[in-house]
Amino acid sequence: MAYKDFKSYLYANYKELIQIHIEAFINKNYNELGLSYVREFSLCPRTVEGIEIKSLCCHEDVDSRIRMEIYCDVKLVTLGFEKVKVQTNKIIKYFTVYAQATLSNKLEDFCIDNIKECNPDEFDKVRFLDEYLIPYIPYEQLEDEADRFYKLYCENVPYFDLLRLPIESIIEELGIEYYEAPLPKNVFGRMYFIPSKEEVYESIPYTITGRNEKRTVMKEIKAGTMLISHDNYFMKDIGSRLNTIAHEIIHWEKHQKFFKILSLLNENENSLSCIVEPVMTPNNLEGIQKAIWWAEWQANAIAPRILMPRAIFIGLFSQVFEEQMHTPHFRNGDIIEKTLDKVSKLFSVSKYAAKTRAIQLGIDVAEGAYTFVDNKYYPPVFFPIGTLGRNQTFIVDKATAQKLIEGNRCLGKLVENKAIIYTGSVFCINDSRYIEVSENSQEEYKLTQYALEHAEKCCLIFQRSFSKDVFTQEAELYSVFYLSRNVTASSYVEAYYDSKFTHNQEVEDIAAQLSIINKALAEVNKVIKELPDKFESTLKYHMKRKKISISKLAERTELSDTTIKNYTSGRVNPSLDNLMAIFIGLNLLEPYCDDMLDKAGYKLNNLYLHEIYRYLIKNHSDGNIKQWNDVLKAADFEKIPKNKLLEEPLVP
Repeated sequence: MAYKDFKSYLYANYKELIQIHIEAFINKNYNELGLSYVREFSLCPRTVEGIEIKSLCCHEDVDSRIRMEIYCDVKLVTLGFEKVKVQTNKIIKYFTVYAQATLSNKLEDFCIDNIKECNPDEFDKVRFLDEYLIPYIPYEQLEDEADRFYKLYCENVPYFDLLRLPIESIIEELGIEYYEAPLPKNVFGRMYFIPSKEEVYESIPYTITGRNEKRTVMKEIKAGTMLISHDNYFMKDIGSRLNTIAHEIIHWEKHQKFFKILSLLNENENSLSCIVEPVMTPNNLEGIQKAIWWAEWQANAIAPRILMPRAIFIGLFSQVFEEQMHTPHFRNGDIIEKTLDKVSKLFSVSKYAAKTRAIQLGIDVAEGAYTFVDNKYYPPVFFPIGTLGRNQTFIVDKATAQKLIEGNRCLGKLVENKAIIYTGSVFCINDSRYIEVSENSQEEYKLTQYALEHAEKCCLIFQRSFSKDVFTQEAELYSVFYLSRNVTASSYVEAYYDSKFTHNQEVEDIAAQLSIINKALAEVNKVIKELPDKFESTLKYHMKRKKISISKLAERTELSDTTIKNYTSGRVNPSLDNLMAIFIGLNLLEPYCDDMLDKAGYKLNNLYLHEIYRYLIKNHSDGNIKQWNDVLKAADFEKIPKNKLLEEPLVP
């Protein structure tokens, strides 16, 4: 028979015993319980009708003994003198039943030590994990817990290189055996808590091929045996063989009593299967399934921490990074990837596990390494350490990007105006310093080498979490795992865009300003391509484009109508000084001025006057001739236009 939780097991097997003790306690202490004011309770025998176990708190004791605090509510009734029940349905009392038992393959020697009246508020104070003897390990204490384990099992191991976890020594001390086995594809490991007969792999010596081959055999295995998969790992490419072993070691070190409770609740259960793809949150789980989730979460959370202890990891990462910095011809992002690759090999873990560990320890630059989005690899992005806060990322997949564009008006407008470009992995400022056309037909744009090295200058930052409605530190752990591997992350983790975040505000402002500039440059380039070859035709083109007539231009330049007509007809070539008056009269941008200078046969050199002209062209194309003349006067030069007699007719 299977039970949904430990409370159900106790209710089914010990309800009558608990009820007998509560009735005896009530009949002995009814005055102290405040029942003497009820006439029936003072005259008639009292009994319990309707007992419910509301919560349960278990404690480990000596050896296999456990102590239990069983919180119950009971409905009290009395028996009349003729054995007729007196209706006292409204009298409900709450009790704590103190019991103990031996927890082995069965719950043996169950006995009740004491009973006390309690406040029903105490029911809610019992932590869920206490029912199953699963230790309570807050997220903030995971590192301390890993340090405790490392100090206990690793520090005094002889011939230990301080990097690869001394598995052989630990499993010997804990009395664990392990075998590789043909486990289902969705399982990377199993820990057996009662003896069993299972199929495992056995090496075949002296094969004809000379390769290390194996066969399956049925084997009697004892409690405390782990079976590990040869092909399947935690989250596919996050885990490794060593990670699987460490995971099962954590189970045996912390969850042996829980395993025994598990076997009580389902007599057909002999092991705990550790699945490749864990459920992100226990919110929709109940009873034993919720307890199993927490046991798995603890093993998944602690295993990488004991495989890569924080102090050793940080020191090793810094050392390897410095070594890789001296490797020529590599970008910083490539160096981070090479560092993670080497560190992972030294610890005998996957590179994605090393990436996750680095992020956990505040090395946020690892976030930009080994970037797989929608099953496509993108070059690593680099940024100064400390750029990203907790649960922040530059990287989003296509499905998430589309949601962000549709859900955020500000971001959507920037993308629509092409001020911001989504490259397939990041949102980046659309500027030639940061964005270039991709040679890959699947992506229109890609980051430039400069952008890859300076993501903090040009890319938007997003906040990630598991759900809009539910965010816990436990789900956060899994979200980091998911974002470190080759998956479509939006299937597991959501990203949110905060346009009020200071970094994003700065990027948005730069993008908007550059968008205006780039549009203006695009318009300039378009006009340049349309300009005629000759000076006079170009002058007429600009006058038409700017909708300025001969008389209006004469007024704006302080030249005569005749002079303007001579210029537009090609009969006279303007002097350099009068050409400057034409520039300000038409308010021409610098590229147009350079074009007309070239067509009129002039070139600005390093003469001081020419430098003043260049300054005016570059910085004051939106002014008027008076403003230009004020600048010239301040520099002690004549105003423009000058004597037209200096001009010469063009050679026919």
